[in-house]
Amino acid sequence: MTVTANAQDAEVDLPVEARHVRAEPYMGTWGVRILHPTAYDFNSSVNAENFDIDAFMGQIDQLESISHVMININRGHQGSWWSSPYPEMAEKLDPSLFPKRDLFAELADAPRARGLKVLVYFNGSGFDGGYLPKEIMKKWKSHCKQEGMTHYQAVSNVLEYYSLKHGKRIDGWWIDRVGGRTDEQQKDFAEAVRAGYPMGIVTMNKGGSVPTQGTPYNDYTHGHPIPMNKEAPWLGTNVRMVEKIESGPWIGANNVPDDREGTTFGFIFMPLQAKWRDGLAGHPNEQALDWMTRTMEADGFYCWAVAREGNLFAARQFKQLLYFDLHFDPRVPAEEASPGKQTAQ
Repeated sequence: MTVTANAQDAEVDLPVEARHVRAEPYMGTWGVRILHPTAYDFNSSVNAENFDIDAFMGQIDQLESISHVMININRGHQGSWWSSPYPEMAEKLDPSLFPKRDLFAELADAPRARGLKVLVYFNGSGFDGGYLPKEIMKKWKSHCKQEGMTHYQAVSNVLEYYSLKHGKRIDGWWIDRVGGRTDEQQKDFAEAVRAGYPMGIVTMNKGGSVPTQGTPYNDYTHGHPIPMNKEAPWLGTNVRMVEKIESGPWIGANNVPDDREGTTFGFIFMPLQAKWRDGLAGHPNEQALDWMTRTMEADGFYCWAVAREGNLFAARQFKQLLYFDLHFDPRVPAEEASPGKQTAQ
């Protein structure tokens, strides 16, 4: 497979065997995810046009031990609203779907300037008839027909547009809602996101709650817990993800430990609260720290999805992040970072 790194770079050959090289920088690390505003939030007091990045980065700067921050190019599960302009598509569909400010670019640049990697959540449904008005969906379908593309081919093109636009701002992708997609559609998504940066890591969520290789194009497992409408994320069932990674951080196509080149790296993506974007901060500190420690000591990597309050992480959850950071901060002596020395609740 050959992809273009960006408009200025030459073509780069990206064999599937490069998977381990792409994923290795994340081994034994952890990070955080915020669901920041998109064009959907234009009527909210905090929106894509006025989100205070300096305030948010003030919190990120207090987390000395994280390796990455995950941000979103479209709006979580309802993926039809965006955080970065796309003038041509705004003209074809509706300007209300895209912000004027390139909040995504600003939010990606700020962590990278601090030496952190940037992962990106993308909802693979793209422009979704379950959420958008019929008038806009009619324009979307007309666009697909005019371009001679299916819905998912056109979504891949949007994904490629953003990948090329932002290039090396993006170190990796977490692509949601690919369950039921064909192999060709999954391949299109993988190639689209690597158009801007071939060494970016990719995973696609096909469902399931124990780390699995997922699609043939995954560099790392999707790490999704039991759906929260069935079970709170801190209940015991999700420890199976930790145990799976402890048995070996590289997972083969048959979902057993396999450290040969081309297998998939173990990742856990866990909410600190009862829902992805809000809700009760109920994950017990000691259990959360235990799951993180076991995963990272087994060379897997971990990301906490943290509720947002205005421009910041929710206060209670941020206190928990500081608790975790104290344990993993390499500047803190081990005896001071022991659970008995930590008081955040």
